[in-house]
Amino acid sequence: MLELSVAFQRLLTMMVQRKQSKCCGKPLALQSGEKMIESLEYRIANGRVRDYDAQADAHAKLINESERAQDCMDCEAFLEKGIKALSAIECFADIAREAHEEGVVDYKDSLKLQQAAELLFEMWHRRSEFAENWIAKCQRNGYDISYLVEWRASCERAQEWLERREWLKRSTNVARARFQQEPWNVAAQAGDDL
Repeated sequence: MLELSVAFQRLLTMMVQRKQSKCCGKPLALQSGEKMIESLEYRIANGRVRDYDAQADAHAKLINESERAQDCMDCEAFLEKGIKALSAIECFADIAREAHEEGVVDYKDSLKLQQAAELLFEMWHRRSEFAENWIAKCQRNGYDISYLVEWRASCERAQEWLERREWLKRSTNVARARFQQEPWNVAAQAGDDL
């Protein structure tokens, strides 16, 4: 029973010291001339500070992970928009081609529509490198990308369309040059000069 009262008195002394020192950052169990003895208050405070510190680290890690996940979701949304945009461009290009083939628009308007479609394809295709870098970043962070197969198929279709247009331009230029060199055209041009 005597031991309990000594421990109780010691605890009361420490509480009084605590009120006097107002927890100035020193372990409360430090007493002059004695080794440091951890008090119950110090153990509780130490545990709470460590828990507080660990939670801050865990939160920072969670925020970092959350930011990476959000970045990946943003990438997926970008790819989805790109897929839908390319579908709209393809629809426009098909309608422009059909309008020309069916004679709904004249040759000059048809050229303008083709140029507009080409411009849209080029604008779309310029962003493909940006998207591929973003995809690679998300994959390095361990994420699987939704819409990736559809995105890559869209890139291939856009590239094919642009290559076809480039081939068509070159073949048109060759045809024009040959037309200019045809003997009957050369004679007609010579007659115009007279």
